[in-house]
Amino acid sequence: MSEGGGIAISGIGVVSPLGIGATAFWRSLEAGTSAVAPITRFDPGPRPPRLAALVPDFPVRELLPPALVRRMDRLSQMIGVAAVLAVADSGCRTKDEAAEDCGVVVGSALGNLGEAGQFLDRLFTKGPGLVNPMLFPNLVMNAAASQVAMALAWRGPNLTVSCGEISGEAALETGIDLVRRGRSRAVVVAAGEELPEVLFRALKELRVLSPRGRGVEGSCPFDVGANGPVLAEGASALVVETLESATRRGARIHAVVERVERFQLSVRNPHVWPALDSLREATLPLPSANADVALCGADSSPERDGVETGLLRRLVPGAPPIYSLAGAVGSHASLGLCSVAAGALALEHGVLPPVVGLQRPATDLLFPREPTPGSWSRALVLGTARGGSAALIELARAA
Repeated sequence: MSEGGGIAISGIGVVSPLGIGATAFWRSLEAGTSAVAPITRFDPGPRPPRLAALVPDFPVRELLPPALVRRMDRLSQMIGVAAVLAVADSGCRTKDEAAEDCGVVVGSALGNLGEAGQFLDRLFTKGPGLVNPMLFPNLVMNAAASQVAMALAWRGPNLTVSCGEISGEAALETGIDLVRRGRSRAVVVAAGEELPEVLFRALKELRVLSPRGRGVEGSCPFDVGANGPVLAEGASALVVETLESATRRGARIHAVVERVERFQLSVRNPHVWPALDSLREATLPLPSANADVALCGADSSPERDGVETGLLRRLVPGAPPIYSLAGAVGSHASLGLCSVAAGALALEHGVLPPVVGLQRPATDLLFPREPTPGSWSRALVLGTARGGSAALIELARAA
């Protein structure tokens, strides 16, 4: 558990299918825009699923050193741009001052699958003598974190976290611990996933994606017709530092992280979502969380939607409005950090965006169907993962 202890979110950067940068991302969320569309990057095949939420071209060479860009894979480029945007938003200077006390933490569940698939295909079909050795450094999980550090010249702690569908939340916990323990003055926490053809085809073959052989293909979290997730890609980044440090610099504070909690739900199979009955066996240090709004990772799969709404009933008294990004931007394993960014922006702007794709709610909880204004002061972000790992993050509006 990490008690926030006055940990400020002073910078937000987003590379998403809805737009590049926190401002474009938030405007699209408020407008109820969906980035889910037919796949054009590769041929998805004649039968559904055929939809995804893909990141369009983004100004990577304008924001990252060109010599570094030439060596970076697509995932590292998305994470790198998100991190640079977050640091610029925070106002942290880097290259004109010592940065040994500034760290980088990156979360990703799967890493660079696209180039890994190309590398292994070439290795197995052509032999090791014809494999491009320049690809190999990008295949290790910590490549993105290293490249972000080089782009920013941040020479403090450099860590990579992989924890399934809560990789973003786990990365944030790690970054906050570095700040709270005095290991870093500031940390840029980034998380992201790419959508290569090999991943899409594997999950399509496993029949876990919408429409799972029934209903209409689409991303509709919390809906009675939810029949599986729609895959996505993207990256997000947050700069975290102590509230004292951010205030001293005169930084704009988007929100304050008051608590990060990891816990475990019981599961019979480590490769599936927890069942609803596992909630009775969950043991949390605190029985409830104080929140005016809640955000979760519900991704239009009935199993995940059900366990997360059931968990929110237990965690948050008063049934606050609940929001999920998946209807707008699809689903990927590191979307949890983007949910934290959305929660911080909701508190800052005093608006909760509409849940895109929701027609008939499967429960009697409150889900915003249009932009919902309010003087929100606290938000809870909940994430769960296959195997039962879970995380909650409490945010408070900055004074």
